[in-house]
Amino acid sequence: MLCQECGEKPAVVLFTQIANDAKTVLHLCVECAEKRGFSAAELQDKAFSGIEDEPSQHGELVCLKCALSYDDFKQSGRLGCGQCYTAFSEQLEVLLKKVHGSTRHVGKVPSQASGETKVRRDLLHLRQMLREAIKKEEFEEAARLRDKIRLMERTVRNDN
Repeated sequence: MLCQECGEKPAVVLFTQIANDAKTVLHLCVECAEKRGFSAAELQDKAFSGIEDEPSQHGELVCLKCALSYDDFKQSGRLGCGQCYTAFSEQLEVLLKKVHGSTRHVGKVPSQASGETKVRRDLLHLRQMLREAIKKEEFEEAARLRDKIRLMERTVRNDN
C-alpha cells in the first residue's frame, strides 16, 4: 500500500485518530509521519507506531467462513465473524501481546467487592508471574514471588 499523503512511498506507519466519535485512519510513509510530528524514535517503536516488518506479510490469510483477509482486518480493525479468531489466531496473539501486554483478559473487580475477592485476584496474578519467572529461570524473582504468595495465603487463612 502506498502512503495516503504523498502517494509515492510505501506506507509503513498506521496513524489512527479518534475525535468526536469519528475514526480517521491514515497509512503513511516515514517521511510523511515525521511531517505530522512523529519523531524517529517513536516510529521505531513497533508496539505503538504500527510499523510492520513487511507491509503485506499476512496478505494470504483469509477466514474461511466470512472471507475476511488479514490485511482487511488490519485496515478496519474489526474481525468479520467468530471464526476469524481461529483463522488469525497466531497473528492476533502477537498483536494482543503488543497492545495489552497479555493474551488473557482477567477483567475488573468492582469497587464494592470484598477484600477477599481482591486478594484472590492478586494471588492469581502473582501465581502467573511466578510461573513466568520459573519459565525464564529467574529463580531469585520466583523465590520472592513464592514468599509473597505464602504470606498473602496465611493472611487470608487468619482472616477467616
